[in-house]
Formats: sequence, C-alpha cells, structure tokens
Amino acid sequence: GDGFESTISQRLGYGFGGTVRASLTKLIALETGLNFTQRYFDLSVAVPDSNVLASQSMTFIEYDIPVNALVYVQLSDEIYMNASLGVSLTYKPTDTRVQIRPEGKHYFALYGLRYNSVGFDLNANLGFEYRTKKSGFFYIGGSARVPFQPLFQYAAFHDYDANSNLLSADVDGSFLTLDFKYFFPLIKNRGKQFL
Repeated sequence: GDGFESTISQRLGYGFGGTVRASLTKLIALETGLNFTQRYFDLSVAVPDSNVLASQSMTFIEYDIPVNALVYVQLSDEIYMNASLGVSLTYKPTDTRVQIRPEGKHYFALYGLRYNSVGFDLNANLGFEYRTKKSGFFYIGGSARVPFQPLFQYAAFHDYDANSNLLSADVDGSFLTLDFKYFFPLIKNRGKQFL
C-alpha cells in the first residue's frame, strides 16, 4: 500500500501440557487436558522507494483445553495406533506488538490484534504408542489444528515525516505439530480405593 510492504510468516514454536484419558471401551476413549502454546512469527517491512528494509520477530501465546474422541487400533500386545478428532477451547491472553525504528525518520509498529480472547479450534491427531505395565505408555504422533476464526489480525503501521500508512490482514493460524507424550502406568491397589 502506497509503496509500503509488510509480510508475516509463521515459524517453529513449542507447546507443553498435561493430558488425561478416560476409557469408554477397550478401544475408545475421551481425551482432555490443558496445554500452553508459544508461537513465533517473522515480520518484515519494506519501503522499496526509500531503500528501507527491516525485520523483527513476534511471539503469540495461547492456552487450550482439548476434548477429543480417541480410537485405538491394537497392532501387537504392546503397540497401538490411535486417531482422535475433537475441538479445543482456546484462550488468548494478550495482543502483541513490536516496534522497528530504522535509521532516519521511518517508524514501524506491527500488531497482532485478537478478535476474541476465547475461541475454538478443530483438532485431529494420529500417532503410535508403546504400552508397558510398569513403565507407562510412550506416545509419538502428529496433530493438526485449524481455528474456526482467524488467530488474530495483523496490522502494520508505517510513519515517515508525518505521513502514515496502515496495512492489515487476517492470520489464519493453522498449524501442524509433532507430539511426544508420556502416560503414567495404571496401578490397581487391593481393597478400598481412596477417591
């Protein structure tokens, strides 16, 4: 817009959390938990006519509570494949903002503006787990997350000598993950159980 360009691209982030499973049958379960995700974005701005180029990075934090229906396929005595599908309730605690001040009179402000603090995502997972009786379950798999609404609105503001430009676009926020999980072993005690 008016000789001002800006791009945003998602890069590798990380997440961690806790997961609980409730078995409905031997091969079907419900899975839920609480997760934290920190996402990173590379930002760049340019005013080609003035030969001004600059870049910066931005972080965006999300919490989510997934509720998934999980189906197991037993491949051997200890190895299972599983697939799940469900939704996540997401919470985005803050907007985010970075500033870039290259040499001269140019000033850039880049924003990630939430539409809503609370939203929903579609979850899909596929993975394999190795089950032991004493050491627990070890899981490796992959997931896809697709928000039902844009993650945030990206706004890039440029000011030069009292002249300003504003560019904005929606950031979809869909992503793929590589998942590693550990589940504690199930321990059954004799006698009355403490609830």
